[in-house]
Amino acid sequence: MTGITADRVWPVGRLRPADHLLPLLPGTLVVAFGLEAGGYFPQATALGVLALIVGLVLHLTLSDRPLAGLGPLFLVGTAALALLALWSLVSSAWSGSPARALLEYDRALLYLLAFALLGSAGRTDGRLRLAARGLAVAAFALCTCALITRVVPEVWSVPAALVDERLGFPLTYWNALGLLAALGMVICFALSADAQEAPIGRVLAAAALPVLATTLLLTFARGPLGAGAVGLLVATLAVRSRALPAALLAGVPAVVIAVRAAYGADLVTAGPLRDAAARRAGRWRSWCSRARSARSRSRSARSASCSTGV
Repeated sequence: MTGITADRVWPVGRLRPADHLLPLLPGTLVVAFGLEAGGYFPQATALGVLALIVGLVLHLTLSDRPLAGLGPLFLVGTAALALLALWSLVSSAWSGSPARALLEYDRALLYLLAFALLGSAGRTDGRLRLAARGLAVAAFALCTCALITRVVPEVWSVPAALVDERLGFPLTYWNALGLLAALGMVICFALSADAQEAPIGRVLAAAALPVLATTLLLTFARGPLGAGAVGLLVATLAVRSRALPAALLAGVPAVVIAVRAAYGADLVTAGPLRDAAARRAGRWRSWCSRARSARSRSRSARSASCSTGV
């Protein structure tokens, strides 16, 4: 029996949790917390902690190599997050708001458990690809939900208290939704430009770009807009693949058409970006007018001085 690898322990067609389930955990958590107001409220964090504890126990007891990812970087990261969680818990002793300290402890514990569960399994190219696909699907799903509430509110409406000029549902905060859309755009573009990705995967990734870009626009969040633009530029320069021209040809026109249509729709864009652009245009016209007036006065003064000299 010597020489049998871990791959042979699992028969063909049988599910390997470390290879097929754990990489999907980040995307699953994004969807779960996204549908719970971005994980803002304590009960969502508590449920996430409990789920990760169960997942970590199952991984340690059922996996063939539960500590395959054990190494210096894993230990340093785990220790740092453990110290952060401990400090948050201890700070409740002197904090002016002990309840807030406990809530932050729960959040730090959530990060610690997620890092320990994912990091202990080890990293392979296949797992990273599956994790990227899961995050792309999660971002597309949440952005689609957000876009439906703005484009066809008769199909899916949100409470009046959550309606805002900036698109933020279901995360309830436009900057968070914008960052999610920007992250999804970068991942989907990278997948669409990856020659090693299956053709259907590249097509689906490119098809998701207009939805993500429109959602990002309707958040009117300048930070995520800038971060998304920089991320796409870096991804374009970093990708070394023969599929890059096809990805640009498929993605750029669709994104431009979708964004222009959304920006020109009065019922979709509630006004902040348009108003800001109008104010900038007004300031530019005012500055140009003052500059022309100053030049006219200068010319008049020179003409008067020349006439006096004559």
